[in-house]
Amino acid sequence: VERFSEKMYELPVRFINVPHGVSIKPFPEKIEVLCKGSLTDLKKITDTDFDLICDYNKIDSTSTFVKTEIKNKPNKIEVIKINDDNFQVLIRKK
Repeated sequence: VERFSEKMYELPVRFINVPHGVSIKPFPEKIEVLCKGSLTDLKKITDTDFDLICDYNKIDSTSTFVKTEIKNKPNKIEVIKINDDNFQVLIRKK
């Protein structure tokens, strides 16, 4: 029998499919992700074990809010909630 717990991670968002000459500034820069798993597994995990992404091609040009998704996560961990999975971005064209 193993003890289960929850842990909050602050993860940076990685933007994919961003065209050349475009820069993106997210607000906030990190998103909180609540995870559940065994106490042993949660102690071994770091922020770098996750890959939180936002696809530039899915950004609605009429809104400043974008959605994120978790591309990779540790196998034994369940993601319960992504806080602020709709967050704001500033898009600049150079």
